[in-house]
Amino acid sequence: MITVAKTTELALQAASRIVSSGGLISVLVYIGHLGERDELDVVESFASSLPMKTWMSCKFEMMNRPFEMMNRPMVPVLIILHKK
Repeated sequence: MITVAKTTELALQAASRIVSSGGLISVLVYIGHLGERDELDVVESFASSLPMKTWMSCKFEMMNRPFEMMNRPMVPVLIILHKK
């Protein structure tokens, strides 16, 4: 499945409205094909704009890639949103 920035943004907006307190939203963005960098930018922008009083957002990405992946900077990024 290949997603695009606009539909991911709409999905995040919808999910953030319906998730209960204590709930999680997770997004795994694969940055290996056309348009995925735009999608990551949208997800990061959305996550960082959530109010700290009611949300916690975390970003997880690989830091110590194996040598054979060093020329491939585009590895999956996991974004977790927790509604307090």
